[in-house]
Formats: sequence, structure tokens, C-alpha cells
Amino acid sequence: MTLDELKILYHKIEENNISLEVAKEKLFTGKRAWHEKDWAERKEKFLQSKCEQCGRTENLIVQHFWHPRKYGEYKYDAIIKYREIFTSETPIEKLVSMEDIQNYVKKFKQTSKSICPICGYSYRERKIKTPRFICTKCKHEFDVPLEVAWPTFIDDLNNPIKGFKPYEVSFSSIRQQLYVKKRKEAVMDIYGLEIEREALLNYIKDSIRYQSFEDAKTWCKRCAFNYDKNQADLCPVCKKNYKKFWYDKCRKCAEKETEKELDAEVPYDEKCCSTCEFCMPVGDKMVCAGGTKDGPYGYGDEIIDESKVCDNWEPSILGMF
Repeated sequence: MTLDELKILYHKIEENNISLEVAKEKLFTGKRAWHEKDWAERKEKFLQSKCEQCGRTENLIVQHFWHPRKYGEYKYDAIIKYREIFTSETPIEKLVSMEDIQNYVKKFKQTSKSICPICGYSYRERKIKTPRFICTKCKHEFDVPLEVAWPTFIDDLNNPIKGFKPYEVSFSSIRQQLYVKKRKEAVMDIYGLEIEREALLNYIKDSIRYQSFEDAKTWCKRCAFNYDKNQADLCPVCKKNYKKFWYDKCRKCAEKETEKELDAEVPYDEKCCSTCEFCMPVGDKMVCAGGTKDGPYGYGDEIIDESKVCDNWEPSILGMF
């Protein structure tokens, strides 16, 4: 559908001037938006003279940075919304009665089941070792498994129980299972039209946004391919190479920056070159500044302890600080 047709359809659904089935038929049949003549005309007006990222002037396209979701996802969001409303208004006790639980239990045919006598889980049989059986969970070894009725139903609604054996089925779990099933049916019966209507409106609204080129730029095919397929955009430093989204620069620019940092490092180690705690580098040699426990001497300070001065002492250095 064209952009204008989408806008008209949106207002019709919003004002209840069209049935939802007819609206869905119009929306999901026919040509794709980018196959319409309207799209080509608006694309021609939208495109600029060059790629907004690299500056190329050939093979220009409309690069979208946002896309609408599938219709089913909008419908699922609406179902979740109205399901929460239904859950808050209808408690589980109101929707599922004890009679429903008992009818559910009657459908099962109980059979006997062999289990581990300690934990109640399944076991495996050994051909050579004894005892003959070993539990797959607790590793208990035994010769005679425990025979129980399966499933064994436990009424924990009237008689609360903390723990259950693996072969036991509680009434609370059955009630929850029935509640989920009945709630799903009730939500679609009560809010079915609202769900369809809201999903359609949200889908059309986002489709209008997509066709309006709100989240689009003029890019060349090379930039678009790297963005969509390789998750890469142009390096902001060199403006030549492409980098992954999560890096701030390309590999070559990062290597150059690392080389500059290495060149700027001091080419000597003070611990290896100094002869006392007050020696410091000046140019290409070490010079002693002298000092006390409070630190080295500064300019104009009186030297009160000449024992702190080492062989590298140069009085002229005080004029430098």
C-alpha cells in the first residue's frame, strides 16, 4: 500500500468505519510498499547528491535505520496487555472450580510405576553389578524397586503440603494448568476485537513511519552493505576504512595511535638511573636536587643538610624549579 492509502486506512480503523477483516485483507494483499510508484517518487525527492557517510556520488539508496516489526508481534503485545487486565480482574479461584479439577483428574487412568525407593525418580538396570538397580538421580543402589500408582493426585488445596514426590501431581498445579488454558480462551472471547484493532493500528502506524523515511539517510550501496551485513560503519578518524559498531576507530587508526603513545614514553627508568631518592632526569642525564624528608629542595631554599646531596648534585638545578 502507498503512504496515503495507509493513512486513510488508519483513520478508518480508528473511527470504526471499516471491518477488521476487510482492513487486514487490504493491508496484507497487493504490492509491497517499495514496489509502488509512490515509493519511487518519494525516494527520488528524498535522496541527496552524495552519501551522507562516505561522500560517494554513485549507487545511492535510502538506508533505513529502523524497521517495523511483524504483525504477529504487535498482536502478541496486545494479547499480553489484555491478559494482564483479565488476570487482575479475574482471580484463579473464580475461573477454575474444584469441580473442574476433579473432572480433570477423572480423565486419567492410573497405572503402576516402578521408582527408586529413596527419592522416587527413575532408575536403570545393570546386567552384571549388584545390587541390580541404580537410581539415575541419587545413585542409590537397590534390588527391589518401589511400585506406586501413577499419577498419584494430592489435594494440597484443602490440605497444604510442602513437598511432593516426582510421581505425585498436586491439585494446585492442575488448577494453574486449567487456569492458563481457560484464561487464553476467555481473553480472546472478551477482548478479541480490541486485540486485533490495536495490533492493526500499531502496525499501520509504524508502517507509516517507515514509509515516511523518518529514520533514513542517503547512503551508497557499499556503506549500506557494510552496515546491514557486516555490522560496520565508517571510521570517524580516517574516513576510509570500515569498523565494527562497537569500536570507536578502525584497526589501522588504532595501531597508529598506539605507535604514537609508545614514542611519547620516557626512554629511561628512574629506579635504574638515580643514585639517591632526590635524583631526577634533566635532559639526557640524572641530576640530584637534594632535599630533606619533606621533599627535594626548591628554588631559594637553604641547604640545611649537605649529607642529602649526592655526586649528581648541581646547584644550578635549583633555578629550574
